[in-house]
Amino acid sequence: MLARIQSQQLQSLQTEQQGRHVWMMELPVKHDQGVDLFDLRIQRDHQNREHAEQEKSWSMTLAFDLEGLGPIRVKVNLVGEAISANFWTELPATRRLFHEHIEHLRSHLN
Repeated sequence: MLARIQSQQLQSLQTEQQGRHVWMMELPVKHDQGVDLFDLRIQRDHQNREHAEQEKSWSMTLAFDLEGLGPIRVKVNLVGEAISANFWTELPATRRLFHEHIEHLRSHLN
């Protein structure tokens, strides 16, 4: 676990040296059966110099693999005051679950 933390810190350092702000970390989430790891990445998106005065853009990516659902990735974008979220799943059954419950998910995100 310590080696993974150090690796993530080194990756963050490389991107900051390139002039990009990126934070990467693993979030352990404990439940009855054990611990799930959620990979979290927050970054300020590259801006065109011509539009430097326009609204700033950030993104957050969350990746996880839960038993029964399989790998899922979520990308949340923030541009000014507008937020959007995209979900990707690998398993067709999980995709169907997202489609069936998308309105419930949307209302909770709002």
